[in-house]
Amino acid sequence: MRQLANQDYRVLLVEDNPDFRDLYCFYSRQARLKTLAAKNGTEALEYLHEHTFDCILLDYMLPDYSGLEIVEILKSDPLYERNHDCKIIATSAIDLPRQMLINLYTAGIALFLPKTFSLKEMVKVITHFCFASTVLRESRQEVLV
Repeated sequence: MRQLANQDYRVLLVEDNPDFRDLYCFYSRQARLKTLAAKNGTEALEYLHEHTFDCILLDYMLPDYSGLEIVEILKSDPLYERNHDCKIIATSAIDLPRQMLINLYTAGIALFLPKTFSLKEMVKVITHFCFASTVLRESRQEVLV
């Protein structure tokens, strides 16, 4: 884990609950993750347009967009091409029905985690997804060169 955490991984946290945002940011700093926090989907889309991320931790229930809408926009709009390979972890405080989960996975998320998942463990999972994103990005760059 230490080898993975020493990278400059960039994470976008999209979460409308300020308490969860603060707790996650605390744990991400401990793991040396560079985390930008968005409080809603509009802010998240702005950050996704301006920055490249290795992983997105995306709350499914936001005040302005659903997590599914964010994923669909990210994956289909060329404006967000720099983040098309970014790993997305969707979260929710409620159990999502099977069809919603199917829709999320079909749209392109890598994993769904309920918010009952330990934040410390969540940071470990995110770190591994960041590693996977950077490996894929670097392998694509090598092919282009």
